[in-house]
Amino acid sequence: MGAWRNRVSGAVWVVVVLAAGCGGGTSLAPPPVDGAGPVTTTDGPAALTPDAGPVADGAAGSDAAAMGEGGASDGALAPADAATGDAPAKTATGLTIAPTEAHLRAGETFSFQARATFSDASSTEVTGQVTWSSSDLAVATIDQGGLASGLTAGMVTIKAGYQGLEASATLVVRVATASAVMVSPAQAILDVGETAPLQALLVFSDGSSKDVSSEVGWSSSNETAATVDRFGVVTGKAAGSADITARLLGFSAISQVTVSNARLLALRIEPAALSVPAGQTRAFSLAGDFEGGLMRNLTRRAAWSSSKPGVATVGSGVKGGLVVGVAAGTTTITASYLGIDATAPVTVP
Repeated sequence: MGAWRNRVSGAVWVVVVLAAGCGGGTSLAPPPVDGAGPVTTTDGPAALTPDAGPVADGAAGSDAAAMGEGGASDGALAPADAATGDAPAKTATGLTIAPTEAHLRAGETFSFQARATFSDASSTEVTGQVTWSSSDLAVATIDQGGLASGLTAGMVTIKAGYQGLEASATLVVRVATASAVMVSPAQAILDVGETAPLQALLVFSDGSSKDVSSEVGWSSSNETAATVDRFGVVTGKAAGSADITARLLGFSAISQVTVSNARLLALRIEPAALSVPAGQTRAFSLAGDFEGGLMRNLTRRAAWSSSKPGVATVGSGVKGGLVVGVAAGTTTITASYLGIDATAPVTVP
């Protein structure tokens, strides 16, 4: 059976094709429509395909569409993570606390850090994400940022938990009372216009000490000769002397500062040259010759530099003159003080 639609009237005729096993077929033509010519068909079963069934307008090719646009040719389903593009979640495999042991005095604080390692071999700091705890809150507490507070003498275990993992560290709390203030150096010689830092230490009954340079009250007995700022940095103003005093908690200490206006004549680096293997250190010293035959050690006062830091570096301040070999080559080390320079070669074999 097949179906036709009259293109003029839209009427549909149903045609039945019978095949009786006799070499031919019988076909029934649709009746003519008023105003239209007769419709003819070709005899024989080949004129129609009965088992295809009637096809509605617009339905042709629906099977192809089902397997074409939006369809999977092999019917396979993509994994969920491939469909979303999300990478498999990584899991924590290790947890550490740094340091593993710490000491502080009652009333002081100390910061611990936590670091996690993951299944993809990466690691990251997780200090603010772990759960912190103290084994004895009467001795020390710890907040969720890893900041421990000492309360009284004793020892506690600090623990951190993260994704089912746990790490621990030891915290020792001492009870000590302040016993004195010290200033270093106890004596200093400056040139006019030169600056130099002093350090103040608060000494405790257990022999320990703490840098309180930014906490003490600093003063100068003679600001015409030398001044001092709130961090303990002294500036030579004019020839003369001054007592620089540091005060804290009822304790005080003095550094005697002498300011010289003797003119600097020359600088000398000793030794005259150095050979420093890569990864090792060697030291220069710097001497200054002043008017009147005065000579002073200026190693920590000068500004040091290297012409080729890729070959060797040099420190200043407390590390003044300390040379570190980096890579094979030759560089020039320069020491500068009060507008005068001195140089020395350094070879890294």
